[in-house]
Amino acid sequence: MLISITRQLVFLLPVAYLLGHFFTLDAVWYAFIIAESSALALSLFFFFRVYKKRIQPLYATSQVSFSD
Repeated sequence: MLISITRQLVFLLPVAYLLGHFFTLDAVWYAFIIAESSALALSLFFFFRVYKKRIQPLYATSQVSFSD
């Protein structure tokens, strides 16, 4: 939900406004591409952050030795 709200309020609306203000209204459609790309980058950032802090330590602690 955080990614969706961020995509709409932080990326899409300001970029659409700026593109509409400085360029023609046809340029507003590029705001969707910019917002989706930014949301993807933010999602990847959160994924790798959670992976390094939460998931990767699980593999380090669960190493089991099967030697006799």
